[in-house]
Amino acid sequence: MHRNTFFRSAQWGSFVVSLFLGTLLVLPLSILQTGPINLNQLSCQVDASEGDKTFRIYTPSDWQAEAMAAFFCESVLSGSDFARVELSWKPREHFTSDDLISQRFDLLFSRPRVLNGLAPDTQSLYEEALVLPAYTIYLYGHIPIYQLSSSTLYKRSIGLLDDKRSQSGFLVPEIELKKRGVALNNSETKLFNHRADLVEAFVENQVDFIPAIGIEPELTDWPTEQRFELKTIPSAGSWYLSKALNQTLRCEASQSLLKRHQESPVMGNLLNKTTMATDACS
Repeated sequence: MHRNTFFRSAQWGSFVVSLFLGTLLVLPLSILQTGPINLNQLSCQVDASEGDKTFRIYTPSDWQAEAMAAFFCESVLSGSDFARVELSWKPREHFTSDDLISQRFDLLFSRPRVLNGLAPDTQSLYEEALVLPAYTIYLYGHIPIYQLSSSTLYKRSIGLLDDKRSQSGFLVPEIELKKRGVALNNSETKLFNHRADLVEAFVENQVDFIPAIGIEPELTDWPTEQRFELKTIPSAGSWYLSKALNQTLRCEASQSLLKRHQESPVMGNLLNKTTMATDACS
């Protein structure tokens, strides 16, 4: 049995997920669905710890969260003065200015415009460590999709993430469909708290269409004629490291994140375009 033990705590409320936590990880792990939640956490003990500090990570997604925490406990922070890793996820709208200004998290995933909208001079608080590459959002279906129109989705269901700030899971699909005169109605739209559940429902024919970016293992071999390109996003987002961390750790964490991204078969060639932004290693 693996010696690291993970613990979960959940507060009930509104919960949504985001994309690209999985970009870090090699293999998908099953995450227990707990329904609508406000904040979930899991933790693990750092290998060969030489201290008692807690390293806190924030992402807007729970996808492969256990593997993410294990990566830091077993590799990145091994032998450091951190004894514990605590990984939290919660809706973007519940990530506040206080979280940012207090530097509550040592590592977080976000987009520059989001952080800049929460507080001025965020560069003095967090360093952009890793910039993820552009990605394309597709509409996947069980039928060939040669064009999008109201007839394409007529009497057919679509699954979306229950996250109105998710570009890939909600915003882009809704906007691009509206541009083509397709209005989503409540009766044919099903919302999901977890990206894994969204994909699973689609694969099992519980919904007719879903938005996805194509890195999901279940969709990598999906027929190309059964997906329709909606939009290409310049960057999936960035990993940020707190400047309260020492420079050596920021450098090691950045290099480890980059290597892990580039070695991940989940992301394929896309990860080769991932770039390290930090100057902590200079």
